[in-house]
Amino acid sequence: MKMADCFNEHGFKWFSGDGIFFGIFFGIFGGLLILSTPEMTNLYLALLFVNILRFRVDRFNHGIAANIMLFAFLLSLNNLFFPHFLYFFLTFGLFGIFMDVIMPKIKMNKSIQNLFEMRTFYFIFTLLFSIYTNIWMVFVSMSLFQLSYNMTSKIVKKSPNYIHSK
Repeated sequence: MKMADCFNEHGFKWFSGDGIFFGIFFGIFGGLLILSTPEMTNLYLALLFVNILRFRVDRFNHGIAANIMLFAFLLSLNNLFFPHFLYFFLTFGLFGIFMDVIMPKIKMNKSIQNLFEMRTFYFIFTLLFSIYTNIWMVFVSMSLFQLSYNMTSKIVKKSPNYIHSK
């Protein structure tokens, strides 16, 4: 997902159409996660809806990815388990909106601000879910997703291999 951001939002360039390519790539893999198990359907559908609510589907490549994932959800409607979906949607949504609306308006300890920027709430709430349900793939998947997102963000800022085009 972060690669799609880099090529579309942040002006990096590898090849012509790289933003669209990574949007499709992101959508296909997000769709496969949604189609995989009921728990993953609820986790990633909630994350998708929270990103829509937070206006994170803000570029063409994000729209491509979101549409592919929504189509995958339509193919797996029987995987929706509303209590799990609601848990993820409310926790991710509340903390995400806190980051978007409240954090910019208040002075916050730098350590706490960094914890929010690293999106530790994703780790915490999927860990709690996994402890409660004993379904560890949710925590593992979200941890890998968020760790790769955070690492890509750091690498992109420092990598001389990217051509920044304006």
